[in-house]
Amino acid sequence: MRNVRLATVRVLGALATILWAYGLSAPAKATTVQILGPTQPGIQPVNGTFAATGQSASWTPLAGQGFNIHLTGTFVGTVQLERQLNGVWAPVTVSAGGSIIQMELWSAPASDVWGEPQYGVSYRLNCTAYTSGTITYQVSQ
Repeated sequence: MRNVRLATVRVLGALATILWAYGLSAPAKATTVQILGPTQPGIQPVNGTFAATGQSASWTPLAGQGFNIHLTGTFVGTVQLERQLNGVWAPVTVSAGGSIIQMELWSAPASDVWGEPQYGVSYRLNCTAYTSGTITYQVSQ
């Protein structure tokens, strides 16, 4: 917050200098400007467990910033990352050499970072196969 205040003071000082150079004066009433930047918080963490097949709660990350996916536990099962576009949930895939490859598919404890450049895209974890154990997950940004 100190850096934002310092930057605001510098901008206002520069503005006053420019106005003075043109024979103008600054307005009598101060205006507050809020600057949103990289210190803006991300999504609320999504925590939970899988003890059967099913989906986690969904989340919508801040566009252009990575989010963390952390899976722990002793389990036999498979979890995949899914994204929602136009109301349809689908596994995260990439196209390489004419083949579609599913990304972000785990069958063991893992920690990963994924990013979304598009605004408003939702994600969820889907436990697609489950045999035993407990799969604990946390998603944060």
